[in-house]
Amino acid sequence: MRHWFLALLATPLLITANSLTAQPGVPELELLWTLQGLASPESIQLSDSKDFLYVSNVNGEGGERDGNGYIATVALNGELLERSWVTGLDAPKGLALQNGLLYVSDIDHLVIIDTKTAAIKHRIQAPGAGFLNDVVIDTAGHVLVSDSANSAIYRLNDDDQLDIWFQDEQLAGINGLYAQGEQLLITTMSRGELLSLHTPTQRLQRLAGGMDNADGITPLPGGGYLVSAWPGQLFYVDADGAEKVLLDTQAETIYMNDFMLLGDILLVPNWQPGSLHAYRVNF
Repeated sequence: MRHWFLALLATPLLITANSLTAQPGVPELELLWTLQGLASPESIQLSDSKDFLYVSNVNGEGGERDGNGYIATVALNGELLERSWVTGLDAPKGLALQNGLLYVSDIDHLVIIDTKTAAIKHRIQAPGAGFLNDVVIDTAGHVLVSDSANSAIYRLNDDDQLDIWFQDEQLAGINGLYAQGEQLLITTMSRGELLSLHTPTQRLQRLAGGMDNADGITPLPGGGYLVSAWPGQLFYVDADGAEKVLLDTQAETIYMNDFMLLGDILLVPNWQPGSLHAYRVNF
């Protein structure tokens, strides 16, 4: 779908001088477009049809039970399709899609939405959860949800109940999840680490550190990873675990939350100031 983006005019964005400096072996970013006017967007998910995006909007505080949260839909060219596709949520964050069902974390519940009807099918409480965050579908089809408040990962079982599947003090401030074969990639805010969990044995390995308030995570085709830190940094982590800042927007108060990489297009929700940015990643 690269042709969608070639004709777009990028909305100007103030970027620090060092943020896009070319470095050997390090990806470069090219701003393509910006969508403004969202309300604390946190996560993004490609639709089953692969021609538009779901974007979670907290629209308030991250732990507030105010009923203001909603899911918006956005075209791949940055056009807002439907601002309030689904409403009646509190603080929706992580998104994952499987078999026509959109799984949404919402404080201490997992909300399941039928994408064909835009109807909420289930609200499943996670016993003891304090701040559910990212959601991912692993390669076995299990729905996993991180709990930032309790260093834990919940899993949806066959009875549609949420149980703690893995918990470890090293997961303090757990945030992002990314399933890759038998490995589950994890970011943590408290220690600012990138971790890998071998799912069959639940063996935890540290891949990198030095990224306070780490949020989104994705592996890159040629090796290495992209990791966002929500206050406004995007890191490149190489295969040896060394991290480099690709983009720093902290001074402009542009947050970088749970992003998505589609081919060479990086889509980043910005809780503040309520926007969505699209970049081309030149590997």
